[in-house]
Amino acid sequence: MPIRSTLLLAAAVLVVGCSHAPDAGAQTPVHWTVSPARIDGGGSGSVTLTARIDDGWHIYAVTQGPGGPVPTRLTLATGQPLRLSGDPIVSPAPKTEMDESFGIPVQMHERQAAFTVKMKTDPGAKPDSVHLRARYQACNASLCLPPQTAQLSAPVVRMTR
Repeated sequence: MPIRSTLLLAAAVLVVGCSHAPDAGAQTPVHWTVSPARIDGGGSGSVTLTARIDDGWHIYAVTQGPGGPVPTRLTLATGQPLRLSGDPIVSPAPKTEMDESFGIPVQMHERQAAFTVKMKTDPGAKPDSVHLRARYQACNASLCLPPQTAQLSAPVVRMTR
């Protein structure tokens, strides 16, 4: 009987100890918005995604190197007549500091960061909307949440020359 009691006590401690872990359905400290995509008559364009980050939290730059936290990755959803142009994503300069938890310098954004993604339409295509994914990891001074992917969409505005 003492072994069973010990196992039950250990299970209770485990459940209580895990009750403070972030809930998968919990609100994220990062709030994404996306501007209307602008595409010119030649099929080239861009769209800007903005991450508003709660106080005390940060996300990692698109230029964050390997061996540490998950860098922000912005991609176009498949199955649409748009593709990335191959140009680098335009974003504000990240804050860089040594992170003892990862043992490397990390590049991060706090409060707000806007990312402009350049794209092209497939020949002859005239999309009405663009669908994007923002994969990111949010951390604060003591905790990193699991990486998340925000599914975003925006209307396409055609620009005349």
